[in-house]
Amino acid sequence: MSSKQYSPPLDKGIERIVIVLNDAGVETYASCEGGPGHAYTEPTVRFFGDRSEGFRALAIALQNGLRPT
Repeated sequence: MSSKQYSPPLDKGIERIVIVLNDAGVETYASCEGGPGHAYTEPTVRFFGDRSEGFRALAIALQNGLRPT
């Protein structure tokens, strides 16, 4: 996994997917594990790119055993 430092630190519930995507070259710009007291009601990772980048991010997540919804 990446040794990159994130500021502010990543939410623990979303940390792995953000690192996996970043290590694969997907440029994320916002993330939140979701739930009460968070910016989003459910886990969210936002990234730069068009629709094809979305499919690429999905493929990367699935190849790494993650279950995006």
